Amino acid sequence: MSTSMTSSIRAAVALDGLRTEVRAFARPEIPVDGGLLKVEMTGICGSDWPYFVNYPRSKGPLILGHETVGRIEALGRSAATRWGLKEGDRVALEEYLPCGHCDYCRSGDFRLCDATDSLLGNGVRYGSTPISVAPSLWGAMGSTSSCIPARCSTGCRNRSPRR
Repeated sequence: MSTSMTSSIRAAVALDGLRTEVRAFARPEIPVDGGLLKVEMTGICGSDWPYFVNYPRSKGPLILGHETVGRIEALGRSAATRWGLKEGDRVALEEYLPCGHCDYCRSGDFRLCDATDSLLGNGVRYGSTPISVAPSLWGAMGSTSSCIPARCSTGCRNRSPRR
């Protein structure tokens, strides 16, 4: 783990009333099957606007951003083995966080998995999950990092050289 990491992560939080506020979040402990991503770039797509307008009121404050590329800043041992990744690798995140066990996941249709449906109440997805769901870092509009849970089974590695 890098010695330059601070104890908090700053991120832009979407609030009700079309407001955004930069907040600091505690840097989470890295579980053996998870990690942190240093965000290099995140896109804004057509779904971000309705998320910004509606989700803070219906779901609570959240960090937007679900089309994300960055470098792994910290990585648990099991996650590193499972994905063949190491700290410093550049990855693109898949916004859907499937369970990996249901019929949809096992057939490759993970986007139909109930665990990815944030409208069902329990679904977790990058850019549309409220900060009330630990560890809060479910979006990429952060100045420092976003979380990578082990359930993100479709993240992809890009072997682009470091700059």
